[in-house]
Amino acid sequence: MLNLSANQQRWYDYSGLSDEQSVGPGWQAIVHPADAPASVERWKQALAKGEVFDTEHRLRRADGVYRWHLGRNIPLRDDRGTVNGWFGSATDIEDLKQAEAAVREAAERLQIAVEAAEMGTWDWDLERGDVYWNERHFRLFGMQLTSGPINPETFFAHVYSDDRERVREQLERAKTRRLSSMPSFAPCVTMARFAG
Repeated sequence: MLNLSANQQRWYDYSGLSDEQSVGPGWQAIVHPADAPASVERWKQALAKGEVFDTEHRLRRADGVYRWHLGRNIPLRDDRGTVNGWFGSATDIEDLKQAEAAVREAAERLQIAVEAAEMGTWDWDLERGDVYWNERHFRLFGMQLTSGPINPETFFAHVYSDDRERVREQLERAKTRRLSSMPSFAPCVTMARFAG
C-alpha cells in the first residue's frame, strides 16, 4: 500500500486525485495507458520483494496533460525489518526526455548528412588514446574495416606530413586542458586519401 502523508498537497494539485483516491493502487489511475502495464508489474514485484521501485512513466496532470516522471518508492521498515509503508516520489523529467529526444533527432540528422555526403568521421578518446573511424573513413583510405579502436599512429600516417606535428601538438594541448575551460577542438587537417 502506498500511503501519502497529509503534506502531499503538490501531489494532489498535480494529479487531481484526492487522498482517498491516491492511497494503495489508486495512484496508478493517472499512469499513461502505454506505460501502465510495465509500471504496474514493476510495482507488484517491488511490493512482493520489499524492494525499491524505480520506473520512468508518464503521469496525467489534473488538466489531462501527460508528463514524464521518474517514480521512486522506497520501502519503510519497522525494527524487525518488516515493510510497514512506502515513501514515494515522482520527479518531473519531461524536459529531460524532450532534450534526449532532440539529441537523438540531431544525431540521426547528422548521420544522414554524413552518409549523404560520403564523409569519413573520426572520434578520438584523448584519455584512453582510442581512435574510432566510421565505415566510410576506412573506405576512403582503402583499409579493411575493423571493429574497435585503431592505433593513433594509423591516424597520423594519413595526416599530411606538413600537418602532423601541429595536429599532435593540438591534440596534446586538448588532452592536458580541462574540458570546461577548453574551447572546442576543431583542427584543420589535410589527410591523404586512397585513390583506388
